[in-house]
Amino acid sequence: MEKEKKVVIATHGELAKGLVSALKIIVGDVADIQTVCGYTTPDFDLDQTIQSIMNQHDFNQYELVVCTDMMGGSVNNGFVKYLGQYPFHLVTNTNLAFLVDLLLTPG
Repeated sequence: MEKEKKVVIATHGELAKGLVSALKIIVGDVADIQTVCGYTTPDFDLDQTIQSIMNQHDFNQYELVVCTDMMGGSVNNGFVKYLGQYPFHLVTNTNLAFLVDLLLTPG
């Protein structure tokens, strides 16, 4: 049996929230999507944010797909460091069309 997937959209600035806003119009309910809007506050700590996501995720029950905005960017590189420690999928150069497909394709 395929696991359900949980999606995290992690970007610089407020792009993640903008993508979710557009997804709500196109796809409908996207309540399970978590956003990380990097560097929008002076106290933002990427490693702490990522560690919190990983600690709270149930890898036995759900696949985790992390979508970042820019290959080689600090947000993407932050998640790359965790690829060997946790079983998640990391997709970069994420765009709206990809996210619609990801959310509407089962499994």
